[in-house]
Amino acid sequence: MKLEVKHISKSYKKGSPVLQDISFSLEQGKTLSVIGNSGGGKSTLLKLLAGYEFPDQGEILKDGELISSNKYILPPQKRKIGMIFQDYALFPHLTVDQNIRFGYDKNSSQNINELYDLIRLNGFEKRYPNELSGGEQQRVAIARSLASDPDIILMDEPFSSIDIVHREEVRMELKELFKQFGVTVMLVSHDFRDAITLANDVLVLESGKAIQNASLDEVVKNPSSDFVAKLFGQ
Repeated sequence: MKLEVKHISKSYKKGSPVLQDISFSLEQGKTLSVIGNSGGGKSTLLKLLAGYEFPDQGEILKDGELISSNKYILPPQKRKIGMIFQDYALFPHLTVDQNIRFGYDKNSSQNINELYDLIRLNGFEKRYPNELSGGEQQRVAIARSLASDPDIILMDEPFSSIDIVHREEVRMELKELFKQFGVTVMLVSHDFRDAITLANDVLVLESGKAIQNASLDEVVKNPSSDFVAKLFGQ
């Protein structure tokens, strides 16, 4: 699986462009972290990839197949791209088991019982979201996404609902899960620690423009600007 974004731009109404000429690629099994300031276009980029928005210009391809342009958009349910929102979007009236099975594809290669083992949710099946910690809710959201057998998982600020004390622990848990599943992930964040812990590659956005797209090591060692350096605590 390969995701390719080619010269994507997006504006809303007659305002300033939210994204300007964005290009990058994401390879199978890799984790790409999109990092930048608030209002820099990170969440809009995820919506374009998921198929919730049309680009004004450019193309998005998956395995060489066009899935988005300003004239064509493949519906979200046909993209095999999972989306985990900031608040996890769990159904409050459904149990953990019902939430996970809601997204289950009967043709999925994922076994629900194996998911429980790998996500460490055994014994939680009958609980409701309000009975779970932030980290536990996140694992349910990931399990629900994996149950649909996606090629890519998109994550929007995955640690914003978790208290600071437990964030590093949850980051490490998530890193191990990505490794176990061999899943391809793209996550957006404003926190460089998310990228340092989880990412293979980094795309830095500033006011809708891509100002650096490179391996994590390259971005940390050779930031392309003062803005990038400050984002990574330098």
